[in-house]
Amino acid sequence: MLIKLTVDQVANLWLSGLKASIMEAMPAHVRRDEQTANNVLTRLMAEMALCWAIVEEDIVWGFVVTSLSTDYLSNTRNLILHAVYGFEEIPPQILVDAYNTINKYASAKDCTNIFVHSNSSIVLKTARKYGGSVNSFITIPVIGGAANG
Repeated sequence: MLIKLTVDQVANLWLSGLKASIMEAMPAHVRRDEQTANNVLTRLMAEMALCWAIVEEDIVWGFVVTSLSTDYLSNTRNLILHAVYGFEEIPPQILVDAYNTINKYASAKDCTNIFVHSNSSIVLKTARKYGGSVNSFITIPVIGGAANG
């Protein structure tokens, strides 16, 4: 089951593992520093992004951070899963239940697609195992850009 965390739950869990899980799962094109962690927390506290827990019975299997985005060229609204983190390989039925919840949420928000970013080896392995399309994402640093000074 996928449960949307409240702002209070995010605040309470942030330093006890949520921050580390999210930062580990961030995609390759994202800086992994304290400023980024603070930006994520700020967006979560303002509900500009949402954090979901993948839970079954009393076991927390992982976390997902989502936000809504609109492609302005096509005016297509999408749900982006910025960080998907699994503590271990997630059983298929739990994944199906989580997908159904996130799909209902995306549909209710008038989204066309769900995009997933994850750098978690467990999530990538699980996606491949169950037929997910795991493609390359190319990043090229900007010389003199924000990441390079």
